[in-house]
Amino acid sequence: TGAVALDLASSGVCPVLVAERPADRTALDSARRDVAAGRCPAARDDDRSFVSVRVAGPDEALARVGQLVTTSIPRAFGHSGSSVAVLVCEASIDPAPVTAALASGGAPDVRVVPFSGSSADTWPAVVVVLPGPGAPAMTRALVYAALRAGTEHVSVVHGHADDAALAAVLAATTDRPRRTRLAE
Repeated sequence: TGAVALDLASSGVCPVLVAERPADRTALDSARRDVAAGRCPAARDDDRSFVSVRVAGPDEALARVGQLVTTSIPRAFGHSGSSVAVLVCEASIDPAPVTAALASGGAPDVRVVPFSGSSADTWPAVVVVLPGPGAPAMTRALVYAALRAGTEHVSVVHGHADDAALAAVLAATTDRPRRTRLAE
């Protein structure tokens, strides 16, 4: 219910015209497209709008989040305080220590938001903390929603050993297919 045009298009009852996709302007645009297609997004050296940061565990994730929020993002993009959000995905790390660490590290205005992929809120700069390998909360839809939360910059902090491990998770998780009876 609520997606009549999508149901009609998927039924094959009528022809569907597909508009040409505009070229990706930024690394963040490319990352969104790659994740939507089930591929691991790649950061580009010439554009820092998307950054992927691998960490070994929760302690390193906490340290990297603090570095990104207090130093890297303000220096590179001029965003600090309330224009930066830290999205802490379920099963990654507890938001309370993140909030405490940012407050004691000189970034008390940064919002730390528990994130399950359903929020429509956006911020100019976002740091996303993804769950580690094997976490059932890690889905392609979650990563895509997290990439949509940042309008100018997104840093993704994750515990996957390499890009191939993250790519495998993104390729293996799909949304449940819609069921329609329009073609019957």
